[in-house]
Amino acid sequence: FCAMYAVWTYRRPWIAAKRHVKRDLEYYDGENLVSTTTFGDVICDITKDSNMTMHYDKVKDICVSEDLIALTDLKGVSFLMDKNSFTKGNLQSFQVFIREKCPQLKLPNW
Repeated sequence: FCAMYAVWTYRRPWIAAKRHVKRDLEYYDGENLVSTTTFGDVICDITKDSNMTMHYDKVKDICVSEDLIALTDLKGVSFLMDKNSFTKGNLQSFQVFIREKCPQLKLPNW
């Protein structure tokens, strides 16, 4: 039981992210939802239908997979970002930036 629980705990963020993407694809009739995430005073995620913001001090968790970065806030809202699509900077500079802005996070080694 403990081994199964450990595997589930490790895999849960990726399963949740996959479920989120699948739900978005169903909602948008199979069209990929294109969003732009910007980092200024707050984190802003802009799509064709909505604009959402997340404050740095409200970020509860960050999960990094092979292709995605998922930022989750205290309410359970997640911002999904492609690891390889930074328009300014790169993954390494993002790591430094997010460590500075979110000292409450226990960040994984990327």
